[in-house]
Amino acid sequence: MQRFLSSLQMDNPTYCDVLIEVVKEILNRRFESFYKLEEPIAKNGIIASVSYPFFKMKWVPKANREYIKEVFVSEVRKIKQEREKSSQVHQTDFNKKKERAESYYMFVEDSDSSAASDYANTTIDLEALQYLKDEDNTLESLNKFPNVKKTLPQI
Repeated sequence: MQRFLSSLQMDNPTYCDVLIEVVKEILNRRFESFYKLEEPIAKNGIIASVSYPFFKMKWVPKANREYIKEVFVSEVRKIKQEREKSSQVHQTDFNKKKERAESYYMFVEDSDSSAASDYANTTIDLEALQYLKDEDNTLESLNKFPNVKKTLPQI
């Protein structure tokens, strides 16, 4: 909107110049915290706009691209981990039985497998980055990226 209003001003309108200035000032005042992308309050706006396939990273200034990309990837990772934690609660009994059976044969060395965790994070990161590179900007494209799809607000 700011760019559009600035381009209108470049045409030197005779009667609407003051109106354009007022609208720009009101937008700056209202959305000031969102213009500063590093502000914590801007995070939800960043996630919402990057998650929407039509926008992705089109709106992001070049100076902020890496930061926005990292915010988005970490949010996809966080949502995936939250889903896994909630599903782990249901699998506790199954895991205990499995550990008992494996310990009988002495296969259990370390129940906290960091290698599997690192692999899962890498896979999630890769999915988020592939989404950003995907040129399909339709909502149906989100079906290829289920973890990214979960970042969108549920309507």
